[in-house]
Amino acid sequence: MRHLLKIDMMKKLCLMAIAVLVAFLIPASSQQPVNIVILPFEVFAQRELSYLQSEIPAALKKSLEQAGARVLVLDAATEPQWKQRAANLDELKKLGQQSGADYIVWGSLTWIDQQFSLDLKLFESVAAKEPSFFATEGTGIENLPSAVEKLAQNLNFKIFKRKQV
Repeated sequence: MRHLLKIDMMKKLCLMAIAVLVAFLIPASSQQPVNIVILPFEVFAQRELSYLQSEIPAALKKSLEQAGARVLVLDAATEPQWKQRAANLDELKKLGQQSGADYIVWGSLTWIDQQFSLDLKLFESVAAKEPSFFATEGTGIENLPSAVEKLAQNLNFKIFKRKQV
């Protein structure tokens, strides 16, 4: 009889432990991933750097996906009106609704001699506020990847509401 009471008590303790674990795990796993659309980047340069129009978004995508976001990169061929959309907040909001994006990212690279400026905007399509602005500058093509990574980290902090340590 005592043996049956111990087994019954063990079953109850196991069920309670499972219930507690489920209560803590469900909220963490039920959070929806952040959806981000990245538009092509405008490239203002004297020399031929148009390939960066798609390379910069691809690098941002990689970094954002590593942080846990779902990212869709639009290219100029599939979204020929991207420049007009980026200039109009109502159009950005429509794009966010059509694509299911929580955020839309776009920007530009300006290159003069060996100096570059990389400017990026982040539009929170759900809140539909004014876009957040991020920028970095540098010298030489060899420093461009680290500048893109710096902006990606800033985006991660903003999107995932993390603090820089």
